[in-house]
Amino acid sequence: MDDGSKRRRVDPPARDAPSVDIDDSTTGGGVLGLLLARFDELKGELERSREETRAEHLETRRTLAELNDRVKAIHPTFDANEQLASVVFAHVKDVRTRVALAQVNSVWRKASKHASFLPASLDFTGCPPPDVLNEIETWPLRCDYVVGFEGVLDLPEAHFHDLLRQAGADLSKSSQQLELGYFYDKRKRDEKAMEWYMKGAQQGNTICEYNIGVNYFDGHGVEKNVDKALEWFMKAVSKGHTSALSGVGEVHALKSQHEEAFEWFKKAAAQGDSDAKYNLGMCYEYGEGVTKDIPKAIKWYTKAAKQGDDEAKEKVRELILVATIAVNAQGALV
Repeated sequence: MDDGSKRRRVDPPARDAPSVDIDDSTTGGGVLGLLLARFDELKGELERSREETRAEHLETRRTLAELNDRVKAIHPTFDANEQLASVVFAHVKDVRTRVALAQVNSVWRKASKHASFLPASLDFTGCPPPDVLNEIETWPLRCDYVVGFEGVLDLPEAHFHDLLRQAGADLSKSSQQLELGYFYDKRKRDEKAMEWYMKGAQQGNTICEYNIGVNYFDGHGVEKNVDKALEWFMKAVSKGHTSALSGVGEVHALKSQHEEAFEWFKKAAAQGDSDAKYNLGMCYEYGEGVTKDIPKAIKWYTKAAKQGDDEAKEKVRELILVATIAVNAQGALV
């Protein structure tokens, strides 16, 4: 690294003086005149060289432009891979062929998953093989194939539903109305989800009834209405839906009816509902509907955490930390 100091440099060796015949009678200043004349000559040669080089560059660029135009004329702009794959998939109805093509390489796999490259109909004959899944189990697998297309909801609804029917779905059955409602739900199409949950609920589907209660409670796809939510939760409770018990408790808690909420959470927790166990932890932590009791709060949060509830895990860490700090502080005062 340069430290800013000046360094002594060795002087370069002296060069031999050029051998020039000096004619004292030469005009133009003798030796100086000869050197200036030579300089002008060399300068002229350099300029001529530059002009020739520029001319060559221009000619080369013109030639390349002409070649490029010829190539474009012979090979029009066309992404052979993706565009060709898209065209092919738009005409292939047989699902086994589509799947086989999708396994060729990444370009074909990508094209195979776009709904815009679906034909009007699909042929599911032999997919999956009868010896792998029985007919009752095949339609969900086939429907998963249909709903797995990117942008499938951008298709006209009639086309989308028709593809599901071709896959074997019977959209008049409540179980499949539930599946379609859940599909719309996951994609934040709340109003469509409610439409299909309602169809299933009209046929007495318990999960559809519970999901309607959740949507009324959260205001998804419908105006928020906790009384309506309670109505639908109670319908599901009457058919033994465990999570609906916790839903009823949450409605009471929202109405500040904490004692009633606590009792409903206990019923749901007794049947293993993790949300209810978390809610019991909340009740004990804040003393809502029951006497405040941090050890019991930790106990219920821990039960929920063991069932994979991340918020409950955080609550356990938080309360244990607070309790530890409190114990240490008390010990320091003794």
